[in-house]
Parts: sequence; C-alpha cells; structure tokens
Amino acid sequence: MSNPAEANRTALDRLKSAIKAKRLADESLAQMELSIANLESNYLRETSGTGNIIKGFENYLKPTAAQLQRRNHPVVNDDDRLFSGSSTTYELSMQLLQNKADEEARRAEQKQAALEAREAALAASGHEPVTGGQKKRKREREESVATGDGESVRPSGNRKKNRGGDDD
Repeated sequence: MSNPAEANRTALDRLKSAIKAKRLADESLAQMELSIANLESNYLRETSGTGNIIKGFENYLKPTAAQLQRRNHPVVNDDDRLFSGSSTTYELSMQLLQNKADEEARRAEQKQAALEAREAALAASGHEPVTGGQKKRKREREESVATGDGESVRPSGNRKKNRGGDDD
C-alpha cells in the first residue's frame, strides 16, 4: 500500500493539472466567443441598411433613406445579438477576457513604476544606471581579487596572467 503523504501529493498534482486545463479551456472558449461576437458585429453592421436574418429582408430591394443612413452609421444593439447572445457563457467569457486585460495592464503599470523608481533612486544617488555588461565586468574583477593569484577570468572562461607587474 502507498504512503498517505505520497497519495496526497499525487492527488494535489492531479488537481493542479486539472485546474490548469480548465483555465486553458475557459480562455479558449472566451476567445471563441469573442470571435463569434466580432463576426456577428461585422455582419450586423454590413447588412444594417439592406436587411439581415435578425431584422429581415423587407427593404432589400428598396431601402428607405433612414436605412441608407443606418448603412453609413450602423449601430449594433445587444438585443440584435442572436448568436453570441444565445451562449450561456458569453457574459462570463467577456468578463474573463476583461479581467485578463486589466491584470496585464496592472502588471505593465507596476513594472513601469518600479523602473521609474529605480531610475529615480539611481539619479538621486548620483550613480549612472548599470548595464548587464558592467555588472559582468565588476563580477569578473571581484572574482579576480578573490582568487588572489593575479589572474583574471575572461568571458570565455580562460584564465590569463596579469601582465601589469614585474613578476615574470
């Protein structure tokens, strides 16, 4: 018989995997429903002056001036959304997509604020921003001092004798 702790870990791993799969399915469904809503909007806008399966085709042959005006400035009402409106998960999917977009925007704002705070702190201390290459060279100098043998480590990993002194 297996260890109870191991069985719990296995069950927890399966649960995490199932939750991840559900999130992916929810996101896929939300993207599909958004695509349907966009296609439906395009259809309703393009056919607003002549007729469509929602409003009918009575004016297909003889559109009135009001219908021609609507063709130039089509308005899509939520009441006209027969296809996307028939989905029971449409509202939840749109909310999921909005929440995801809000979270991405929040993360981008936090990242930008952190970057600006770091730059402000560096400017206030009188230091120039440090690049990745500068950090690497500093680390190499510190490693050279730490070895105490007068050798420095090159980026390729090869060691080279320091030629600065009379010790030959």
